[in-house]
Amino acid sequence: MMLPIRTAACIALTCLIAFAADSTFTADSASAAGSAKTVKKRIGKQMITKCPEDMEYIIMDYNPKVVYEVCIDRYEYPNQVGQMPMTGMTWYKAKELCDGKGKYLCWDKEWTKACVGLNNWDFGYYNVYDSAKCNVKSDGIKKIGDNPDCKTKNYDVYDMVGNAREWTRGGGIGASGGSYKDGRAARCSKWDALTLKRGFDDVGFRCCERVFTGRYGKVSKEVLLQGKNAPATPEPELGPDSAAAPKDTAAAHRP
Repeated sequence: MMLPIRTAACIALTCLIAFAADSTFTADSASAAGSAKTVKKRIGKQMITKCPEDMEYIIMDYNPKVVYEVCIDRYEYPNQVGQMPMTGMTWYKAKELCDGKGKYLCWDKEWTKACVGLNNWDFGYYNVYDSAKCNVKSDGIKKIGDNPDCKTKNYDVYDMVGNAREWTRGGGIGASGGSYKDGRAARCSKWDALTLKRGFDDVGFRCCERVFTGRYGKVSKEVLLQGKNAPATPEPELGPDSAAAPKDTAAAHRP
C-alpha cells in the first residue's frame, strides 16, 4: 500500500532522529569499520597494485590470460631489521599473524620461487654452497639483517636459507629452507614435514600478498623473462668450504 508523501516524510524524519540519538554510533566506531573494510579489501578480490617497501615483488607465472604476481616479506617475521625472527609459533598462529596484517602465510611454491630466484639456484645466492653466506653453521638464530649476503640473486629477500626454518602452506604442512644448524643441507629445496599444533624454537615464517601490477597484460612470455637469459655477472670467489651443489634444484620435496 502506498503511503501519503507527508506520512512517508515523517517516518523518514523519525528514523533519522533516532539514528542521530543512537549513542553507539560514534566517530571511533566509524573509524573501526573503515579499518575493517581496508583489511578486507587487501585480502579480498581487489588486490593491491604495488608491493609495499618491506616486501619484494615476485613473478610466479605468466600466460596470455593470467599473470601470477606476489609480494613476499623481505625478511622473516616480524620483517624488521634488528629484531629477532619470531619463532616457536604453531602453524596456526603463524597463519593468524599474517592474516592479521591483511596478508597470508606463503604457499610453498611462492616461498620456493622467491628463494631460488630467476636463476633457479638451490642456495639462492648461487648454485654452489658457501658456508659463509648464510647462518647455517652456528649455535643459534641471528637477528634480522645480520646476514646481508644471504640474499636471493636478483631479489631483495634474505635468510631464506638457514637461520630459522619457515612455515609454509601447500600440499603438506611443514617448514622450508633449513636452519642455523643444518649446514650444507640448508637450501631452498629443503622441506621438513611438521605437526600443525606444535611450535619449534628454530621455525619462523614470513608473509605473502597477491598483487596485480597490470604491467604484463600485453607482452609475451619471452619479453617478460628476457632478463633470465641475460649474461651472468661474475660471481665472487667462494670460501674454502664451498662445493658443487646438485643440479636438480627445481625440485622441492613434498609428500
